[in-house]
Amino acid sequence: MFQLSLLTMLSLFQIRSIGLILMVQWFGAFAQAVEDVPDEVQALEIKSETTLCSADFYIAQEQGKDVDEKTDKERKKLGMGEDVLLTLTGKPKGNVSQLQWKITKGEALASLPEKTEGLEEVTLTVSKRIQEKGEVEVTVTTSEGLKKTLPLRFLYRQS
Repeated sequence: MFQLSLLTMLSLFQIRSIGLILMVQWFGAFAQAVEDVPDEVQALEIKSETTLCSADFYIAQEQGKDVDEKTDKERKKLGMGEDVLLTLTGKPKGNVSQLQWKITKGEALASLPEKTEGLEEVTLTVSKRIQEKGEVEVTVTTSEGLKKTLPLRFLYRQS
């Protein structure tokens, strides 16, 4: 009798141990996926806001639909010639006077001001000569070498 209850307890202990090991492995895999991007970079964010609303906004407004101007201006799909205010938010920004903004993809599709060093906000201008859809990525680098990138897409409508 004593031997049977000892075996039962041992089996329950083994089942709990295996369950615990599997749970630790699952959480470990989840933690590894989050670890790929350092916490400092995750805390930084580039917010974008166009200076004007999209044509779709005005069309929807004309049709009497309830549209939100703030949401429209935060869109990531832009048109020819649009200006977009990019703002670095969050921490750690490091020494703000050493912030560097750069177009890291699609340099021919948009431009930044000549001087971007030390600015928390910059204006990106989409080219007026876009011939097709495209993408651009803007990256800001902090004094500690942390980089945050914002992808933006451009729409091209043929007349």
